[in-house]
Amino acid sequence: MDKLCSNLECLEFTYEMAKDTRSKPLGALTPGFNLSIKLRNWIEEFLPADAHELATDKVFISVTCLHGKKNELVSKYETREDLIQALLCSCHIPYYVDRKYPEFRGQKYLDGGYSNNLPLFREGHTIQVSPFSGGQDICPKDKKGLDLYIRVIHQFFKINPSNILRTKHALFPPKTKLLELYYRCGFQDASKFLKLWNFYDEVPVENNENGKADEAVGGNNSPTNYETSL
Repeated sequence: MDKLCSNLECLEFTYEMAKDTRSKPLGALTPGFNLSIKLRNWIEEFLPADAHELATDKVFISVTCLHGKKNELVSKYETREDLIQALLCSCHIPYYVDRKYPEFRGQKYLDGGYSNNLPLFREGHTIQVSPFSGGQDICPKDKKGLDLYIRVIHQFFKINPSNILRTKHALFPPKTKLLELYYRCGFQDASKFLKLWNFYDEVPVENNENGKADEAVGGNNSPTNYETSL
């Protein structure tokens, strides 16, 4: 299908894949369950024929080469298949997504988070986005707990119960209602950041209808720590 995926279609795919994963006895770790196939089928359906041309020098994908565990930032794609393989490599967690390592240009790769999850560009502004509280430009701003942080592969994580819960949910998806709340809180974080730095005159902010569950997904959402990389 030669069309771009809408925001609603992305959400529907995410919720459906999470539901499918929850239905398995061991989640994504259930023998015979393969997230990689589901991801590829979805990417194949929605990426346009000229996606590689549109993405070249605009979409930068962080991957980790299995040999040497070195980080590579890919931004040039010779074909549509080239782009698809780079995307699959960028989210490959061994034995969780698939038992086999995906290949990109003759080499085996895995998730860029193993070597550099949040690359910084030397020129211009790098806006860092994370689903975990850790001082990134767009991330949950947890109020509760001490200001204790741990640095893991170029990324800071706040040490608190909320981040522990987020890690659990990243590996074992919660029910759709909570996933929807994650989405709304992330939307609010991004909207407030864009408004704070005048990137848009007006940004619609979705209302969080369930304040009680807010702490589970991030608590306070005021943007801080905007940094410019020159």
